[in-house]
Amino acid sequence: MLALRTQQNYGIAYFYFSVDRANEQSLHHVLSSLAKQLTAQTKPLVDEIEHLYSESHDGRTTPTSDQLKTAISSIGKVKTFSHVFLVFDAFDECNAELRSSFLSLFKRMTDDGINVFVTSRPNIQEVHASPSNARTISLSAQEHDLRIYIKNRIYANPHLANVVSNYYRKGGKDVIATLIEAANGM
Repeated sequence: MLALRTQQNYGIAYFYFSVDRANEQSLHHVLSSLAKQLTAQTKPLVDEIEHLYSESHDGRTTPTSDQLKTAISSIGKVKTFSHVFLVFDAFDECNAELRSSFLSLFKRMTDDGINVFVTSRPNIQEVHASPSNARTISLSAQEHDLRIYIKNRIYANPHLANVVSNYYRKGGKDVIATLIEAANGM
């Protein structure tokens, strides 16, 4: 089994969406990040990447989003890697106006043989219209696991542990139960 794993050549790129970094979540920025990550793993460079670099005047100009899409797709099509995995984390924090662009991008990438993994809270409607070849897995934290995690985090910080203990002594509500309820399975 180990020999099989070492023979595999995986390309992996990752993008984390964050409300705090909304200015970095344009389609162009995400594509640039993915292309850079995949290119760093590619030896020798895919012809499309070399062509894109020369078209951008040896890196002095920025490629367009369409050029980046084509470059990423070419990595999937020419089998530079035995498998290409693109991970998009916290998709629910992506700007709502861009989600449909990303969903059509995900469809194109999967059609080109690229494996796309997207994580999101279950409350965004656009994800329900995902590509036909998409599989959806619903995951949520169990109350018991959340309780252990929260207790460990509280009691790892002596100051926070004192605050919570004092709050309980004064008749305050169960802080841990309140946090678990607010987490709503996350």
